[in-house]
Amino acid sequence: MRRLMREDGNHVEAKCVEFLIATGMRRGELCGNPRRGKAPLQADQITLEPDDETGEENGWVTLGGGGEDVEQTKNNGDRRVYVNASLAKEMRAIILSGQLPLGDKLLDNFKSARDRAGYPKNLVIHSLRHTRNTRMAKVEPDAKKRMEYLGQKTLSTNLSYNHVFDRDQLEMAKKSRSLRGTGAKKRLHRW
Repeated sequence: MRRLMREDGNHVEAKCVEFLIATGMRRGELCGNPRRGKAPLQADQITLEPDDETGEENGWVTLGGGGEDVEQTKNNGDRRVYVNASLAKEMRAIILSGQLPLGDKLLDNFKSARDRAGYPKNLVIHSLRHTRNTRMAKVEPDAKKRMEYLGQKTLSTNLSYNHVFDRDQLEMAKKSRSLRGTGAKKRLHRW
C-alpha cells in the first residue's frame, strides 16, 4: 500500500504510514485531531539518543506532556515510543518542513491505496496498531509491556489487538502434528 501511495505522489503520507506501523501510534497522535483537541506531533518530541551499551543512535518519540490545554494521546497519558533512528530523522524533517498531513488527508490516501490494492474495507488505518501489537507479541509475550508501549489502559484491550497470521496458524498446525504419538495414547486412556 505504501508503494501505491508513493505511485500516486503521496510520498509523505506513505512515510507516515511506515511511521505508524513502526511505532504503533494512533493516527491522531501523529497528525493530531483539531475536532477532539489533539495536537499533532512536534519535531521536538522526536529525539535521537545514544544507546547506553552500544552507543548507536536510537530514535524516541515522547507523547503527551502537553498539559491540560493540549491532549495528545487518547488516554491523556505520557509515553515514550522507540523508532528506528533513520525513520525518526525522516519524520522530524517532514514535521519541520510543515509537510505533516492532516489526519483526514492521510486517511483518505490510505483508503485510496487500500481500495486500489483490493484489500477489504475493514482494513482501516487503525489496523496498523493491531499489526504492531501482533508483531510485538511474537517477541514479547508480556502483555503489560505491550500495553505500555501502545498506551493502552486495560489487558482486554491489548488482547483484542492480538491477531494470528496465516503463517502462525500453519506453524501451530505443524507443531501439533509433530506431537502426535508422543504420549497421546496414555492421555486418551484417562478420558
